[in-house]
Amino acid sequence: MGNELSTRTDRNTIVQDPALAAMGLLPGSANPAMLSWRTAWILVAVSIVALIGMFWQTAEQIVSIWSESKTYNHGFLIPAIVVYLIWIKRGALANTIPQPDLRGAVAILAAGFGWLLGELGSVSQVQHFALAFMIQGVFFTVFGIAASRVLIFPLGYILFAVPFGEFMVAPLQDITAVFVVKGLQLVNIPVFLDGVFLSIPTGNFEVAEACSGIRFLIATIALGTLFAHLNYVSRLRKYIFIFLTMVVPVVANGFRAFGIVLLAYYTNNKLAVGVDHLVYGWIFFAFVTIIMLIIGMSFRDQEPVDEAADPEIQRTLLPKVVDTRRFIVVAAVMLAVTSIAPGYAMVIAGRSIDAVPGPIPPPKVTGGWKLLPASKPPYVPVYPNSHAKFTGAYEKDGKRVDLFIAFFASQRQGGEVIHFRNKVVDGDVWQRASSNRVLQRIDGPLIEVERHRILKRRAGRVVYQWFWVGNRGTGGRTIAKILQSISLLFGLRESAASIVVSTAYDEVPYEADVVLYDFIENMERTSQFLDRYARGGS
Repeated sequence: MGNELSTRTDRNTIVQDPALAAMGLLPGSANPAMLSWRTAWILVAVSIVALIGMFWQTAEQIVSIWSESKTYNHGFLIPAIVVYLIWIKRGALANTIPQPDLRGAVAILAAGFGWLLGELGSVSQVQHFALAFMIQGVFFTVFGIAASRVLIFPLGYILFAVPFGEFMVAPLQDITAVFVVKGLQLVNIPVFLDGVFLSIPTGNFEVAEACSGIRFLIATIALGTLFAHLNYVSRLRKYIFIFLTMVVPVVANGFRAFGIVLLAYYTNNKLAVGVDHLVYGWIFFAFVTIIMLIIGMSFRDQEPVDEAADPEIQRTLLPKVVDTRRFIVVAAVMLAVTSIAPGYAMVIAGRSIDAVPGPIPPPKVTGGWKLLPASKPPYVPVYPNSHAKFTGAYEKDGKRVDLFIAFFASQRQGGEVIHFRNKVVDGDVWQRASSNRVLQRIDGPLIEVERHRILKRRAGRVVYQWFWVGNRGTGGRTIAKILQSISLLFGLRESAASIVVSTAYDEVPYEADVVLYDFIENMERTSQFLDRYARGGS
């Protein structure tokens, strides 16, 4: 009987929640303000469902990444956390009234255009962010600026659902490798560093992508931001703790990697190798997270702000009754602007695709360079969906340079010059040692091209890569994507190519840079050569 009384009391407490009643979320009598809130919530729910339906492929892609990538498994928690954050803001929302604002529709239109550019450029992360911004725009459009301001953090937290941050993997690998070397030097253990490869007396180690700490970093930032919002009122304390969530994981991952190598050294590689180092790593990360949260709790604000009773909020968010017809107009406008981007994307997808001109002829290279007879190349980049490829080698004074060109007659989803499946380093035969950018004269002007140093057992190569998009050369992937999007948006020529030159080195990588510089300087202009080829010339 005691349990029955407790259950009834809890239910009565929920039913009598004045905030929920004020927003029309509970059954019973409803005044005009309650009806406005009820209409607004229904419209938000229906609009988000319609939005996800229109951009189903993007939403499905996000969920697939959550499921398949351990780095983003936490994404499944984000929607539930956002709902909870909105729930705890119900008191402050009760002091407002939804005021539909068509400026939100403009924000949705802008996000839709961003999604379209991401679709045309095949940049999935741009599409993911655009979808998140459109969901935020739905709340802004239906609720208006006053109520949306109350929900600024919950709506902002939606962005943590976007799988983002893979670009940090390589820099984090480099930072971790240097951290381990400095630690080993402090304890007088001999170490040799070659990019992300370490050699100590008991064996060799690689700071692989899984050892970069990216999973821990992204999850910790998401958790730390939520913790700071729930426990601090002071903005300074919030910013300090969030900053710590960005720095501590990087430093902790350095200590983790250092500990693994140290343990392997003192046990003659009997411990902290294979699966052991993964188990050790996650135990270490869990310990660091707990310590960080304990430290954060030690200086949290004792009296959190009651937003429902905040006089400033009550003064600025005065309720007004809204005509239901206004909601209908806003809903119609939202539906119209939301459908523009996917509609135009379908029009572009229906355009005819340019035919592949045929085999790529060998580019001309002067200055003493001679084309070698066809043979099996020692190194070939991975471009599985290119429409045509050229693989050849040139020689001068005993120095060999391998040239690879991947040509794309059109730019469509899955078959474009910038895509995650396209790799300079396959990761199986060849491994990345280091990456940076260098200035190189391409078709006249100096541009920054990608430079990679790769290793295969004891063999080393230096690789330069740049792109040809929109009949111009560029070394930047972002610029290449922008040029690709512009070409598709305005119906210009879609053809593009990736150009990769590489050469081997013995001891000093700089010697390879000198050889590649001379080769590129004497190479036929890629813009002229590829333009002629794309038009069907030889």
